[in-house]
Amino acid sequence: MRYLNWASTVALVGLGAYASYIVLKDFDFGQLWAWRPTRPLSFTFTAGALGNGFTYTLTLPLLLDLLIAYNWTWEFIGDFSRFARSKRAGTWGPFAGASLAEYWFFSVGALMTVAFLVTASPGSVNFAAISDPSFKATQLGFGLGAYLIILCATISTNAGNIYASALGITNIATRWKMSMRRLLLVSSAIVVPLAILPLFETNFVFTYIFFLDFLGAIVVPLWTLTLVDYFLVKARRYTDDLFASEGGHYWYRGGWNWPAVVTLLGGTALYWTIAFGFPALRETTSAALPTIAFVVALYYLWGRSAWQKHLRALREARLVEASG
Repeated sequence: MRYLNWASTVALVGLGAYASYIVLKDFDFGQLWAWRPTRPLSFTFTAGALGNGFTYTLTLPLLLDLLIAYNWTWEFIGDFSRFARSKRAGTWGPFAGASLAEYWFFSVGALMTVAFLVTASPGSVNFAAISDPSFKATQLGFGLGAYLIILCATISTNAGNIYASALGITNIATRWKMSMRRLLLVSSAIVVPLAILPLFETNFVFTYIFFLDFLGAIVVPLWTLTLVDYFLVKARRYTDDLFASEGGHYWYRGGWNWPAVVTLLGGTALYWTIAFGFPALRETTSAALPTIAFVVALYYLWGRSAWQKHLRALREARLVEASG
């Protein structure tokens, strides 16, 4: 799998470079940049997704939220670079790689889509088709090779996701005595059916956007909370006590950091309220930026105060223990 990952990454970079060359060579960049849709692109979910008649409209605030949600999760990728030779490489390497891949392929995909729209005859555009990377690769003349590259890249990426899911289960259920092989099977049983569900939707790209947006309501407050806790509340001073199974500095109240839990739930609720409770407001207002501001303010004030009280209680308990 490691060699497949390396090979698919190199091949995918080559495919992206060649696609960029073809698009910029065969089409006028100024014409593509100046193109504007005649109407906002939208999609209405039917029963089973969010009830009846929830309409998704592609607007700048929505796309901004998707970019924030994706970039805000680069710390997840850092889990795979824990064997890096330095902390800087393990931190900034995933950030640079994820950001470069995101903006580059988003840009190439957007330019390819606009190129098809500019050259297509009126009324002949199938948005569901042109949103499919394999369709774009075929139209540019890449053929079977592009399909194989996309397939291998997808396999290696999802294998990493399943592995990360298994690691996550070990962190949550520390008392489960399960081998990594069994955990991988459990993760696969959960992840694979979820990966197949979008195939039953009539519009794949909007289903994927909904998935990213729904997930953003969790990862945006989660990683905002993580960064605030490390940089502001703990002032970059984590100790080895962090890995203690019970007790210690980070045991809080029975193993629960309640300011963090409440802030996370509140941030998720705020994001979902803006994104799905008020669709008209979402067309002009970002959901991620207010969520980030809310989490930073609440957890910095509440979490910092609770942490200082917790440290004082620990010191007092140790003094009592030492004097006794």
